[in-house]
Amino acid sequence: AVDSDPQIELDLNWLLKLDNFVFQRKRKKTNFQYLASPGQFESYPSSKIIKNEYFKKKWPIISIVAEKDDLYHPDKGIIPNKTLRGRYWERPAYVSYFDEHGKLVFASMAGLRIHGGLRIQLYNSFRLHFRKEYGVSRFPEFKPKLHAGSKPLFLEKLVVHHTAWPPGEWFFNNTLAYDIAGQIGCVVPETRLVLLFVNGVEQGIYFLAPQINRKLLSQYLGHTDFVTYKFRSNNSWASETFFIQYFWYKKENKEKLTAAELSNYIDPDNLARHMFSMIFCGTTDFCQGTVVLDKSKSDKKLFWINWDMDHSFIDWKGKPDTPIWAQKAWSIAYRQQPPYPALCKRIELFSRLLNEDPQYRNYVVSLSMDLLNHRINAKFLQSRLQYYNEMLNNYGVYDSEYIHKLDIFLEKRPSFIRQEMRKLFNLGPVLSCRVKGPADIVYLIDGYPESSDYQGYYFENMPVMISITGFHEKNFSHWLVNGKQIRQYPLLYKISSETTIEPVFQNDG
Repeated sequence: AVDSDPQIELDLNWLLKLDNFVFQRKRKKTNFQYLASPGQFESYPSSKIIKNEYFKKKWPIISIVAEKDDLYHPDKGIIPNKTLRGRYWERPAYVSYFDEHGKLVFASMAGLRIHGGLRIQLYNSFRLHFRKEYGVSRFPEFKPKLHAGSKPLFLEKLVVHHTAWPPGEWFFNNTLAYDIAGQIGCVVPETRLVLLFVNGVEQGIYFLAPQINRKLLSQYLGHTDFVTYKFRSNNSWASETFFIQYFWYKKENKEKLTAAELSNYIDPDNLARHMFSMIFCGTTDFCQGTVVLDKSKSDKKLFWINWDMDHSFIDWKGKPDTPIWAQKAWSIAYRQQPPYPALCKRIELFSRLLNEDPQYRNYVVSLSMDLLNHRINAKFLQSRLQYYNEMLNNYGVYDSEYIHKLDIFLEKRPSFIRQEMRKLFNLGPVLSCRVKGPADIVYLIDGYPESSDYQGYYFENMPVMISITGFHEKNFSHWLVNGKQIRQYPLLYKISSETTIEPVFQNDG
């Protein structure tokens, strides 16, 4: 909760008087315009209240200053009335942003609101609205992308999200899950870790994220010819009935669903990646997010945007004696037989496709193994864990039990996912495949770039495809597969046992 320390309030009041911190309201039709005293970034109260000792290595700071009554007054303060919504519960505030080097790079006025659902009973998250009447219409210092390769998006609404959810010191569940989902290929918001100060009082670890709204999506898609349904929200731009009728109930009477048939309505690859991100992360509270129909395309297809993945890596309502890596996985998104749950139609759709379309099931199995081998492999997962551990240490938390739990989860989760798949889909044993070679060699393995000493895992009789890129390719002679010479190139080999593959070159003698 936001601290209301009297000494801090006294210091703040002194700053407000010094800078003539007066919000003048000018009536213009039905809207208010809020005008602040002019000045440079450094003169803003949200800038001046931040002291040198507040900075921590590699941690950006976002500082918010608002009038005390706008925050705490029992009748009009947004914190005592945190469950209330709408423009009426937006308050003017000063906002300053310091980058990870401690440099003040942005300051402005903005509209301040409370953000969030049930968690706001324990923690305060905020949303900043940048409007022309406040002086700045966008937040220019954080230009996120909705997924890798997409263009930067300019934010008119910025979520300043508390990280400690589920209750306890689970600092990075949301951001790490977003990292993994993005690597999987989901449409996912980019985030940035920050320290939040409200009226000069540190609130702890937060992260910035774009709010998924119509203006943001129009930037992402490049037009406004789309409709969207936002799960668990009263602010949707199309009715849920439209999406349910158009994409699901229209096919309800079919005895069998196929991905080929439904590809006229949905993006089956996006669905598979979206669901697998929840399966891998163990995101038990996943039935939310945004679903979009791009009407500008001749082949109109629905796709999902991941949102709010904080219930990842720990089943906080589950059995306490269950190992952390063995929490719910495929059971989150897949049911082997009807009746399918009515709560979240994605489960029904995904389950029916897996059960009724062998081709789609094979695709999902192959995609899942590719993702585990090449996209969210140990190298990637450990690099993200190392980053968050470093940030936590810079914050002043060392030898964290939380990081240890994540380490165990990320180490053991892939094997658990594969073993569940083996049982659910009646697959053969999981077998390893190692590919050796010169230290500087670059392979294409299953279409993904990999270096020497690659190790992946495959179900029995699954194929691995290997080619060589760069100058090594012209000197290629043959492969040694478990010591047996094979001259096929590129190599397409079905894994039937533990396998080691090594290229032999002409100049090797």
